[in-house]
Amino acid sequence: MVIMMVLAVIMAFALPALSEETWDEEMQVLIEKLRVDKRILVAETMKLTESEARAFWPVYESYQDERIKLGKRLIKGIKTYADKYGKISDEDAKSLRRGYLAILYDELKIMEAYLPKFEAVLPEKKVFRYFQLERTIGGQLEALLGEIIPYIQ
Repeated sequence: MVIMMVLAVIMAFALPALSEETWDEEMQVLIEKLRVDKRILVAETMKLTESEARAFWPVYESYQDERIKLGKRLIKGIKTYADKYGKISDEDAKSLRRGYLAILYDELKIMEAYLPKFEAVLPEKKVFRYFQLERTIGGQLEALLGEIIPYIQ
């Protein structure tokens, strides 16, 4: 799953000549693949009972819809960075930084908004496990992005 996001970053740097429409189509395919792979990982890790699963998956899917919106914003920012790489002005850098921090802030707001929804359908230990998993995946992604994306010049 993290590999799919890394592929998106590689595409941003390696294929800047793609038309916007083609880029959006390719990203949508990657996002859908990522969503499926992540759901499998969550199912394996959560070990939900049948009744927990019935209550959990609708909340999970709604939460993922929100997280995917954030992911799309992140990918758009990375693509902008890649398109301008080597010629980024101070104003561009400021805009990119603000955009990234806004994504982090919105991620936290979404987590806070969904916490009571997860608490309503799962025992507390499983809620904690789920958020551990989300942070683990996020941390792996951040580490890989840090290795792939060149520092600003």
